[in-house]
Amino acid sequence: YGGLNRIAPDGIVTRYRHNPKRPGSIPSDSVWTVFEDRQGVLWVGTAEGFGRFDRKNGTFTRLELPGSGGLVGAITEDRAGNLWFFEGDRLYQLDPARKPVRSVE
Repeated sequence: YGGLNRIAPDGIVTRYRHNPKRPGSIPSDSVWTVFEDRQGVLWVGTAEGFGRFDRKNGTFTRLELPGSGGLVGAITEDRAGNLWFFEGDRLYQLDPARKPVRSVE
């Protein structure tokens, strides 16, 4: 429940915390999974949804889940570069090049 911490090579620690008044903050302080895709993009699954981390400006973009927005507990990538993740009992797919997130029945 402490957000996400980044330790730089020089030992400096940056803590990313949820702040409802700051749109680019992490979706929740309860982080369940972190995944780096083959393009080097960092994806974060939290108790309040799914986010993409922008390394340049240190902000998160929250991606809306169709019909939900709860705990994302697992993220993986297939050979075609699609991201797959679970939220509750639902499976979602994201093609990072096309968006949006879609629920897989």
